[in-house]
This record gives sequence, C-alpha cells and structure tokens, in this order.
Amino acid sequence: MNKSDAEALMRQGIELYDLGRFQEAIVMFDRSLALFPRLAKAHYFKGIALYDLGKYEEAIESYNQAALIEPSDPNAWYNKAATLTQLGRN
Repeated sequence: MNKSDAEALMRQGIELYDLGRFQEAIVMFDRSLALFPRLAKAHYFKGIALYDLGKYEEAIESYNQAALIEPSDPNAWYNKAATLTQLGRN
C-alpha cells in the first residue's frame, strides 16, 4: 500500500470534483482507497461527491469511514450531521 500514490489519486479526484465531474471524482476516490483504505480524507471527499449526487445514504457511510479513521476531525462529523438533517433524521 502506497500512501503517496493514494494521495495523488485523491488529489485528482478533488480536481474532478471541482470541475463538477462528481461521478468521475468518486471513481478516483475509490481508486485511492483501493491503494490505501485508511486515507480518511479520500472517504470524506467521496462523501461530499456522493452528497452532491443526491446519494445521501452512501455519503453518510463515507463520512462514517472518515470519522472512524480520524475521529478528532470535525469535518466528517459535521457533514454527516448535515446529511442526516437533509434526510430529516437529525
């Protein structure tokens, strides 16, 4: 498992996300996570892309994975709460 390669793929995913190419971004995040499954930021950014596609349950799962890996990072917790609110489950 090569963390630097996984981070490079994650950065490509972020660039695709910034271009509004959410589905392609998710593919890159998945490729990143295949190399290094404990890359919390890749789970987090995947969750954001899934949210923007309206895939809220999948987004919650990605935020959960990010929070499990880095429980002290508030971003995954915040986005999970926002997604639950979107679903009326706050």
